[in-house]
Amino acid sequence: MNIDAPTQIEGKAVRLFVFDFDQTLSACHVFKALVGAGPLGLRRLRPPHTKTELGQVMRIFKSDQSGEFQAEGGFAVAAFGGRDRVEKIRALLEDLKAVGAVLVVCTRGLRGTVCKVLSDLDMLTYFSQVYGVPPNHYGSDLYEQTLNTNTVEPHVASFLSDNQGIFLHDKGRLAAQLLQDWGLEKEHAVLIEDDSDEINLAKPFCRTLWVREAKGIDEHHCRTLRAMAAGRGRFGSCCPGLFPLLHA
Repeated sequence: MNIDAPTQIEGKAVRLFVFDFDQTLSACHVFKALVGAGPLGLRRLRPPHTKTELGQVMRIFKSDQSGEFQAEGGFAVAAFGGRDRVEKIRALLEDLKAVGAVLVVCTRGLRGTVCKVLSDLDMLTYFSQVYGVPPNHYGSDLYEQTLNTNTVEPHVASFLSDNQGIFLHDKGRLAAQLLQDWGLEKEHAVLIEDDSDEINLAKPFCRTLWVREAKGIDEHHCRTLRAMAAGRGRFGSCCPGLFPLLHA
């Protein structure tokens, strides 16, 4: 998969962190907000709603240009639950990278949407790769059928998918493939995810951290992840929403 191996391998310390995006890194379900099926923070996005990668990336640009979420600090800040949480997540990513870990995102959403949001928050550079579904995986609306990837401006095109970023399998299998490429064991990777089905599917392949409340990783999760990076905590699955101190 052409991702450089982590450095500073120490015992059972986790060195591959596979993050889900919606309701894990973000505080809300960004894909649902963009298709008009849920709120972004405390309120809903105005039409047009979008299902394609190009449509969603352009819609985020338009939202910020119009000042739709100006009070919250912009679309991306609203998606992550406010400025304070943005700083806490950025600090977590910085700490994980500092010990030589590799960070990737694997989402059932659209890769370009995720890249746009992370870029706006100055977080994209922490991740070696963002994996998502194909650009038109969920179909398109009438508005989006007027859009053409060949005519978009470069600042929009820079977020659109390439063949390197498409992944349609269970997320645990992504961790397993990278671990195999690097010659590492299952205890060296963790999937951070709000979907219990994905958690269960990943258990044979790597550690798991279930974001049970589906409102984004919080301070308990951050503490658990830092402990994993330091080689502390029990091997296996973690459910900090129920047992926040047992896995630190």
